[in-house]
Amino acid sequence: MTQLSIENLLKQKIGLDPSTLGSVTMKRAISQCMANCGLTDITDYLVRLQTSTQELEQLIEMVVVPETWFFRDREPFVFLSRYVMSEWFPNHRDRVMRVLSIPCSTGEEPYSIAIALTEAGLAAQSVGCTSVNWLTEVT
Repeated sequence: MTQLSIENLLKQKIGLDPSTLGSVTMKRAISQCMANCGLTDITDYLVRLQTSTQELEQLIEMVVVPETWFFRDREPFVFLSRYVMSEWFPNHRDRVMRVLSIPCSTGEEPYSIAIALTEAGLAAQSVGCTSVNWLTEVT
């Protein structure tokens, strides 16, 4: 059992593409989690991940981005605003634009979405944002 097996488990459980994180980041997170639970053998750690939801959640928290701020990575907000105003809004003027923000640490992401869409021209009552947070610790 190797790091690849753990990466495949993360992909299966939460749809995470480990290549977006890089091998070094994955290795660091796995090593830290193994140390936290007192394991030195990666095979034993894989078994723990497969049998302990809590241990799996701790690894997930180590690899997902545990930070948040308004308009982090501005380009997606610009794209969303342009798309909504040029493609969606002309055909749905009487509907609410509903956006799901996943993951979301403390709310800055969905607020940024709502701000971007209202600044682009949608009425505030035409924007609905729902957010989901996986993390229990945020920096």
